Amino acid sequence: LLVLSHFSRPPFLSFGTLRVGASRTRLLGIDNPNAEDAEVVVDRFPAAARGFSLEHRRFSVQSGQRIFVSMTWTPLEEGKVRELVTFVINGIVKHQAVILGVAEQPPKKKKSLWDTIKKKNSSETSTSMKANK
Repeated sequence: LLVLSHFSRPPFLSFGTLRVGASRTRLLGIDNPNAEDAEVVVDRFPAAARGFSLEHRRFSVQSGQRIFVSMTWTPLEEGKVRELVTFVINGIVKHQAVILGVAEQPPKKKKSLWDTIKKKNSSETSTSMKANK
């Protein structure tokens, strides 16, 4: 939850562990406890090459209101990610949110011993059939 007040701590938005190419959407809550409405502009957002997308880059939050902004991550390469999103409130105050995630490749299917034995037996059978002809 991002609180639009002075000296508020930056929230952490975690996407957890995700396979490369899969997508996950998270909601970031934005709370305005101030007496006046807040015009919020996303000043800094990770490059599209990092796989992040944002629903809205500009929105307003009424006094005493809480809204939710949708962020989606589709990792393009494996590894850990830590990115910053910077919001500018009413053209003056800056707030940040930290985005975290881990991207991993799909696990390779392990060959079982049974598959190896079946493959070996079928190749021996086909070789012996050719020898008999």
